[in-house]
Amino acid sequence: MSRGPAHRAPHRALEQLPPRDVARLTALVASVPHDVSTGTLDPHVPLPRGWRRFSRSAVLDRTDLDALERELLCWAVQLRSGLQVAAFNASLRPGTVVLMRLGPWPFRFRIPCRVLELIEEPDRRGFAYATLPRHPETGIESFVLRREEDGTVRFTVSADSRPGTWFTRLGAPLLDVLQDRMTDRYLRALGTAAPGDPSIGLR
Repeated sequence: MSRGPAHRAPHRALEQLPPRDVARLTALVASVPHDVSTGTLDPHVPLPRGWRRFSRSAVLDRTDLDALERELLCWAVQLRSGLQVAAFNASLRPGTVVLMRLGPWPFRFRIPCRVLELIEEPDRRGFAYATLPRHPETGIESFVLRREEDGTVRFTVSADSRPGTWFTRLGAPLLDVLQDRMTDRYLRALGTAAPGDPSIGLR
């Protein structure tokens, strides 16, 4: 896959999610079993049969944790990875709903999620969200920045998931490949982008 400046070309602007869609998504129950959501990405909590767990990380070429956090919480990672992102607020918070899309019509995936938690520690920042009904997967994913003892910043993407629809269950191996490719994009998104990227912010 392309890296560096070539990867910056498909950046999108954050779109405004209409109030009616915010209300509809807010009313939905997260499509994650209670025994998974209460053990949010805890490696010591066993997953039900058929679930996949992974965690991948990369050391970024930037050390400005505060600036990286601002970008992360404005959906910069998803936007810079080629996703179409629609949210009501430019900066996420617990309970925020988001509708992302991936791929061309008519094969486009709809990816609705709700933010479960923010991580706001001195050397650890990020968030986790859960899938909503009609998401191609069922699960939880987190995006976490950690400042290491040597001052570098490590970005970690973790997920507990399983196929969420009949067609993604049929194509489960391909779904795993797509998830891995998107994770690669996520891990590069903050290391290759400059602060103040014009694609951040509602249009």
